[in-house]
Amino acid sequence: MQVAGWSWLSEGLPRLQTLVLRRVLERVEGVWPAALADCTGLRNLTLEGNSAAPLPDGPYLERLRTLDWLCDPDAAVLDALSAATALERLQLTAAPERMADGTVLDSLPNLRRVEFVASNSSEDRNETDHLDALAELRRRLRAEVSYR
Repeated sequence: MQVAGWSWLSEGLPRLQTLVLRRVLERVEGVWPAALADCTGLRNLTLEGNSAAPLPDGPYLERLRTLDWLCDPDAAVLDALSAATALERLQLTAAPERMADGTVLDSLPNLRRVEFVASNSSEDRNETDHLDALAELRRRLRAEVSYR
């Protein structure tokens, strides 16, 4: 059933280029809105303050250039990114050493910049591990990798 007056939204989704979803999953039972897959023109996606849930499959992933995933996704959740072959910049709230062992990051041919953002958890505070992991990721990905 379609709500009268909202048809413009579904018609406009393919043209949407930038989308910011803050704390959305708290309101929709931990599942990303299915309409995300209809955003075929999406180039920039920011996911902030949401629980780590896999992104829905869809052609929107193939065109995505930047992703700011500020919700501490684990390696299993990141597997959805393997279709994001145009991705150039990725920002994650995660400890870099969690990503240093052969991850989906290796399958992203256009990835040029990876930014790890510190969370408040104590696991993110081991600087030696961070530096070793960053060096390994820089070498393997041949991308700019930073931690802040």
